[in-house]
Amino acid sequence: MMNVIESYFHTPKLPDPIHLDLAELRGGGFCPSQFYGKTRDDLDVYARYRGGHLYVKLGYEAGDDAYRDGFKILDANIGPPGDGTMSLPQFCHCTGSTVDGTVPEELGRDFHRCRDLSGATSFWGARVRYLTPKTSRKILAAWHAALPDALLVEPVRSEGTGFQGLRETTFEEARASSLWLVSGASRVRDIPICPDFYVRPKPGQLQVSLHYGLWDSSSRLRKTWDYQTACQDTGQALLVAGQPDMPEDATLPYEDMIMSTEFPSDHKMHQRRLTRLMERIRSMLQETKLEQVELTSGNTVAHLTCPLDPELRKWCAQGPDRWISLRKENRNAPWTGIRPVRD
Repeated sequence: MMNVIESYFHTPKLPDPIHLDLAELRGGGFCPSQFYGKTRDDLDVYARYRGGHLYVKLGYEAGDDAYRDGFKILDANIGPPGDGTMSLPQFCHCTGSTVDGTVPEELGRDFHRCRDLSGATSFWGARVRYLTPKTSRKILAAWHAALPDALLVEPVRSEGTGFQGLRETTFEEARASSLWLVSGASRVRDIPICPDFYVRPKPGQLQVSLHYGLWDSSSRLRKTWDYQTACQDTGQALLVAGQPDMPEDATLPYEDMIMSTEFPSDHKMHQRRLTRLMERIRSMLQETKLEQVELTSGNTVAHLTCPLDPELRKWCAQGPDRWISLRKENRNAPWTGIRPVRD
């Protein structure tokens, strides 16, 4: 119901090959990547890759639309969660397919968007929800302690031309919503860049992406749909963390922090280091007993325990009826709020 910390390690494992030799194949793109082809006996082929998941559909007979009427001949989780970019040659390698007996060359200009799905690279990612700016800076300090020799860099942008490059910053002064902590680079110019993703992978570098919207000084909180609708439906002026336009003494911004990196699969040292770091981050939060309360009746409908930002916990303790988040399980269900159980 309220998963505050999520993390994963993922090493791609390719599925059993389907051994299609196609007469034609086109497609690509990203989020999702989609492919369209024909077999030598004129059967339609459709494939889609999104969220790390790839499936391939084949028409039953000539003239069938594989997208609409075909059956799946491959259905597999390959990439890390959230990955949705695959090139045409990469599709062939992942499925054991060919076009006229060969695998096409990598000629697309967007190939740098594609991740290594061969199994030689492992991926790590984590999300910490309901995180206040103060605690986010403490997490940055923990990263600094874990990688003391790494460079912390942020993007340089201009209004007219967009992304200009990277510049080094410090954990105290960083003001961009997206940062990278790069180990294995002695100078900023040693870090490869591109306009779409800013930092490109490079052998010998551990590049950790750190994203937290409220680091950006121009960022502003926005009213969420659930907050606006809950106030209207219940007729209450609700005090909810993370929302704008609260009374001055009841305003507490929060945001999710998203972290990710990739590394050679045989470098187990990186996996151990990242595991220890997540344990350190978890220790910064406080295990807290929460209650889910129906807003109109005041009845408690559920209890749960999860780690919580201590600043958020402190804010909730400063007054009655302060809520971390609001929920509506379905269209006909009542609005509920989640808050720490009061001592």
